[in-house]
Amino acid sequence: MNELASRRVIYEHRQVGWMILMGAWVPLLCLAVIWTFTPIAQRELPPHLLPGLAIASALAIVSFSSMSVVVTGTRVVARFGLGLLKRTAAVKHIVSVTMVRTRWYEGWGIHWTSRGMLYNVSGSDAVRLELDNGKAFMIGSDEARRLCAAIERAMQDSRERTRHDALRR
Repeated sequence: MNELASRRVIYEHRQVGWMILMGAWVPLLCLAVIWTFTPIAQRELPPHLLPGLAIASALAIVSFSSMSVVVTGTRVVARFGLGLLKRTAAVKHIVSVTMVRTRWYEGWGIHWTSRGMLYNVSGSDAVRLELDNGKAFMIGSDEARRLCAAIERAMQDSRERTRHDALRR
């Protein structure tokens, strides 16, 4: 029963990064327009540039256009796109969770900030998790209040399971 409770999904949400999605198509669209309206004899672009940009745009779209966040009784997982890029934290190692606003220059994507790593596809609301090893990271969300509450609930459930297990020994 305890094992089953720890796997239960407390929160799950997928956020689409519309600006990232649109931005991935801009270079490809510009080159396609230039390529289409330039006479064949005057085309100076390398012939493989357009297909190369199409592949790069597709990879950007698949990798960074959305982020899914799942909170279970034991884990918090923020996963970009298909899940090749993700950040996982064990609930038992989370010391605190707070809602924060990211600064305009902190932007989107996955990168280091002065307040820890940022995982974000859109907007400026985020949840900052501090871990027991002193590290911290932020998960951007358009549902920051709900995400924060779900992580707090998972932390509370984890503490109760730990106490219950200690009493059983």
